[in-house]
This record gives sequence, C-alpha cells and structure tokens, in this order.
Amino acid sequence: MNFHQFLEVTEGSDLVAAWRQSILAQHPGADIEAWATPHQIELATLRIPAEEQGGGKGTAIVQSLQEIAKQLALPIVVRPEPEPRKKAKLISFYRRLGFVPNKGRYKDYTISSPFASTMYWRP
Repeated sequence: MNFHQFLEVTEGSDLVAAWRQSILAQHPGADIEAWATPHQIELATLRIPAEEQGGGKGTAIVQSLQEIAKQLALPIVVRPEPEPRKKAKLISFYRRLGFVPNKGRYKDYTISSPFASTMYWRP
C-alpha cells in the first residue's frame, strides 16, 4: 500500500466511522456496522427495531451512506442476512435503493464472498 492509498483508507475510514456515530446518536435503537476499505464501503449490519420499521429510517440511513460513497467514489457492498421468512423483503429494500445482486455474467469477484451472496451499489 502506498502513501496515497493509505490516505484514502484513513480518510474513508474516518468519514464512515463519523457517519456511523452520527447515525447511532440520531437513532439510538439502530444497530449499524460499517467501514471503509481502499476499494469499497462495507455495510455489514443495519437493523432497525421492529417497532420503528416501515417509517423510512432504514432508507434514510442507507441514502446518507450513499452520499458518503459518492464523496469517496467507492461502491457500497452488503451481504443481506435476513431474519427467517424475510429474505424477499430485505432484497426488495436494497433493490429500491439501487443495489444489484453480485452474480451472473458480470459478477465482481473483488467484492464477492464465499460465505454469502452480496449486493452492491456504485456511485
């Protein structure tokens, strides 16, 4: 890793960490895990309490992360892991926000996982 890449990782990591802290302060019941790497932003966990779901909080949170991804010119990668019987709803949520499944002829192996299916959004 050269110095320029180090600066990009540090800037991206700091920006995503600050975003996460801000979101957790605004939405105390939310559970969010996200970080930046030199090539992408990983959104590992996004959980909104059941009683608060359906009000647009999850959408607003992901859209704010998309704004950061645009600033950093990095894709956002998610590995949707739904609760039982909620897979279709979770996939639909991410598709509405512009995420696409990472599969088929144009699969990007740099963001794929051998353990779970991935979806991504590119700015």
